[in-house]
Amino acid sequence: VVFYGTSITQGGCASRPGMAYPNILSRMLDRQIINLGFSGNGKLDPEIAAAMAEIDASCYVIDCLPNCSPELIREKYIPFIKIIRKKKPTVPILLVENVHNAYMPFDQRKDSMIREKNNLLKTIYLDLKKLGDRNISYLKADHLTGDDSEGTVDGVHLTDLGFHRMSVKMFPVIRKLIR
Repeated sequence: VVFYGTSITQGGCASRPGMAYPNILSRMLDRQIINLGFSGNGKLDPEIAAAMAEIDASCYVIDCLPNCSPELIREKYIPFIKIIRKKKPTVPILLVENVHNAYMPFDQRKDSMIREKNNLLKTIYLDLKKLGDRNISYLKADHLTGDDSEGTVDGVHLTDLGFHRMSVKMFPVIRKLIR
């Protein structure tokens, strides 16, 4: 399973590498993973999509919205998927929404931007489905890291608890995709 994303995917604030959500899922799924989480990056670069398409994967998980602006999502998301699909037309791809940040209720601008990014991703997902991609899936961020604001270090980056919660929510989705 190939994971692509940001410092959250990378496991930036995990207490140790094994506590990043892709590594937890590796153990839960009993599968090898490739973690392409890049701190401060994960911005849908076509070179990364081309590299991902070269990997013999059972599933791709794309979790890069935290570092993408709405404009970047509009410009690059579908071309990114198309690069992968050119070489891997039937491998499942899971699109993951931007996790909800603990400060969203207090910062209307951030709340609005995260909701806009998630709405854009949902539209992209539905458009890809309409175009006939039967192997594309979508994971909403609702309750992904819990509802008590205890899952992050700084309101954004996950603690071990946040990574565990995210893994538990993602496990049945990914398990179904790789069967």
